[in-house]
Amino acid sequence: MITLDDKLVQLVSKWWTDSKIITLGAGVYSDGRLFVMAPHAGVFIWHHPFDAEKLLKARSGILTPEMIQRFIPPDGLQAGHILQPTGALRTWGCGMVREYQDVKGAKVYIDEKLCKQLMPLKAMNVAVYVREPRADCRLAYFVDVSSAELYAVCATVRYEEVIDNG
Repeated sequence: MITLDDKLVQLVSKWWTDSKIITLGAGVYSDGRLFVMAPHAGVFIWHHPFDAEKLLKARSGILTPEMIQRFIPPDGLQAGHILQPTGALRTWGCGMVREYQDVKGAKVYIDEKLCKQLMPLKAMNVAVYVREPRADCRLAYFVDVSSAELYAVCATVRYEEVIDNG
């Protein structure tokens, strides 16, 4: 059976070989997970075939546990900060975005390509959170509901850039 870690390893391998991705950072988080970050997203992986020491030496973008901690909400992810998908796809300058709505009704947009990459298993139950409900949030957090574990973070698209094509 293919696991979330297997899919995330495939994604990281793709990032590593993609010539369009010129900045890539990696580090080992304080809980022992490998964190790999591309320009607009980052993933946490428990089980991987990478030699973390070799991987980190090969890149200039070494992330310390303290640097990685900046991407994680200090007070954790709260149930009231979960996003609900509206089902709408909108257009922006780089393609399509998925529209989500927070508990206060504010719209949050995430690049469709990133959503597909960060929700790699079809039957996976994923909750997407924000640090604080509001339209100008900058990061979205992907949590595997079955394990209640944060496994990915990505940048959101500013609502000013989104075209309402509904």
